[in-house]
Amino acid sequence: MIKRILKDKRGMALEMVLITTVLFFAICTIITTFALNSIRTNNFVATYFEERSNIDKIGDDYYYYLNRRINEPNYSEYKSLSGDKYYVKVENSNDNVILRATDARGKTILFVTYKPTSDGKYIVLNWLYGEKN
Repeated sequence: MIKRILKDKRGMALEMVLITTVLFFAICTIITTFALNSIRTNNFVATYFEERSNIDKIGDDYYYYLNRRINEPNYSEYKSLSGDKYYVKVENSNDNVILRATDARGKTILFVTYKPTSDGKYIVLNWLYGEKN
């Protein structure tokens, strides 16, 4: 009886090594896949935030100009990360000042409404990204 039990256990060693090796490489593949995906996502998010920061600078600079903290911004300096120029249009509507920034395709990327206060300063009433609804 003991010989039979030992004989059955000897045959399992090779099968256990194969199963363990397959599981090990599967786990390594999953970890590598997640690591590469997180690098790609991190690069995308970093680019997104840098582009959004460039867009925000347009609205911020005009806000400081309205409150007489800086000279009028040079709109030709505002460019996207790809090098495309942003186009800025400022208009007055019912005492409010509306700033609209568009990209090279004409799509609105920033829409800001500034409202004057009683002391002659301006506050931000709306700050919208993308098309105005």
